[in-house]
Amino acid sequence: MKKILIVVCSYFPIIGGAQTQAQLFAEAMSKKGYCVEVFTKLSKPDLPKKELINGVFINRYKDNLVSLCFLLFKKGVGFDVVFFLGFLRNSSRSIVFAQLLTSLLLKAVFGKEIWLQPVSTVEKYRDNLFKSLLVKKLLTAVSLFLPISSEQMQYLKENLSIEEAKLISPLELPGCSALLGPCGMAMIGSSRFCDSRCKISMWEALRKHHKQNTT
Repeated sequence: MKKILIVVCSYFPIIGGAQTQAQLFAEAMSKKGYCVEVFTKLSKPDLPKKELINGVFINRYKDNLVSLCFLLFKKGVGFDVVFFLGFLRNSSRSIVFAQLLTSLLLKAVFGKEIWLQPVSTVEKYRDNLFKSLLVKKLLTAVSLFLPISSEQMQYLKENLSIEEAKLISPLELPGCSALLGPCGMAMIGSSRFCDSRCKISMWEALRKHHKQNTT
């Protein structure tokens, strides 16, 4: 049974595009039989630090750099894939550095797969984060990128020199376009999926795609 750790800035009951996408994916994969946990920020003080929601175990951490590094590394060791839905805090370089450095250690020391789906606009990532040479170096730890727009795809390829084998758009995945129908691009662009079956199809297609490109 594959173990998936989803890392997202906040999670249900906080409502938003990335949060909804993370919840749909987590719950769909849990029902499929995968072991799924969520690693997220303690967005409100009244929320429990640990909670089980619809078969998915939620871990909420206090918002500081030390706890981020320690808990993410500790949790990531026990999983096959660490799937980042965006960055934990897009406006904070120190948080992003810690997240990517932890990812690099998980990959280098334990051989974990690190996946990243950017959920903000190209301009936000470029202006706030990707100007740093250190961030660009740390991005090499990511095993697979899932850009949600052609602009992201082009920027990752041309400006950050990400290998094409590491880039895959959800719109190109087998089965997803048929499940989403003509509204697929709009739903993916807004980080909202109306059918959790697409999340299962996405996961299975990604595993197959990544295996083909690493063997």
